[in-house]
Amino acid sequence: MEAQSYYESLVSQGYDENQAKQYTLQYYPDFTIVSQTVASPEPMLPPPEFSMPLPVQHGEFANITAVDVKTKDRKKMYSIVLVAILIVAGGTAGVLYALGIFGQSDADFVGEWVSNDGTITSYDKDGEFHQYGWSWTSGDSTYTQQFDTTTWEKSGDEVTAVFKRKVTNDEFPHDEETKYVFEIEIIGDVMFQKPLQVKQTYTYDDGFTEEQDMMDVVESNCYVLVNKAGLDVSGQSWDASAHDAWYSTVNSVKAPSWCDNDFVNDYVFSFEKNENFFELTLENTKWDRLKIENLNFYININGGEQIKCFYDGFDGVCSYIPQFGSSDLEPGSVIAFGKGQAWDTDCSSGCDIKISIVESTDDGLVLVKELNETNLVWDQEEP
Repeated sequence: MEAQSYYESLVSQGYDENQAKQYTLQYYPDFTIVSQTVASPEPMLPPPEFSMPLPVQHGEFANITAVDVKTKDRKKMYSIVLVAILIVAGGTAGVLYALGIFGQSDADFVGEWVSNDGTITSYDKDGEFHQYGWSWTSGDSTYTQQFDTTTWEKSGDEVTAVFKRKVTNDEFPHDEETKYVFEIEIIGDVMFQKPLQVKQTYTYDDGFTEEQDMMDVVESNCYVLVNKAGLDVSGQSWDASAHDAWYSTVNSVKAPSWCDNDFVNDYVFSFEKNENFFELTLENTKWDRLKIENLNFYININGGEQIKCFYDGFDGVCSYIPQFGSSDLEPGSVIAFGKGQAWDTDCSSGCDIKISIVESTDDGLVLVKELNETNLVWDQEEP
């Protein structure tokens, strides 16, 4: 009668008869329902003995509040059923999703996710995660190797990642735990993360515990990762092509309403005055590359008329010569500007110059960047 009592205990906890029968048959294959009327609640009997211990980390859903006893018992029941399924099915994740214990979003979450610098975070289905560079594998030296354990658990759209390590080379040896809680939304091959909590806990050998809120070090309300399997990058190094593919993938989907990061790097140019005129160096670039043949350069001196600069060979008031050997501007590319024969502005006492970089696109001219430099002095040239 153990099977019947087990079945009745499930019904008393809120399971419908079909669910109760399904779970009972997993442990008692010969079970048949003797009576579908439960006279009085019976304590839930344990399942048959297994050598595998009950899962602690993933058995309970994180951050559950205001739940009644029946709900808690149901969560416990799920953890028991999970053990049986892992043993019977050999840990096949697909079976878990099919039975509704893990949602489809969990299936989407497990895998390798790439940040914009090529760092990979791998969330394993066994609840561990690792971080390593694009050209590395999870077996190589990883960013997370300095920690004793790195684990994750997921409840709905909320993920908790925990880093733990023991610090012994310190005046006060201690156990250190960093807990990072974030909300996620996965759209296509892109995962958006919203930080909710970052806490660091220090537990010293004498039992003293100290907790530190680290949310003030969070730089954004929204971070993004791209699923490696959906990223069209096959090279071994995280180069400009990989960088472009990452940004292209991110910008192919619409970010959640709570995300205020547009995930494009600004075009950043540095200015350097020289004897002939000045140089512009591209320091940083967006995911879509600038091509020198599509760019137009204009200068405005002391608020006067706007002057166009021409590629070297024109006897205009402003000329430019690219100092690199390709069409694409890469970070570090330098463009040198000369005053030209018709330069006639006296800057011996200082000039203010506004530089406009404009791109020719299919939709017309688009302002890429505007720089303003003040009080620049050049000696007046002889006529």
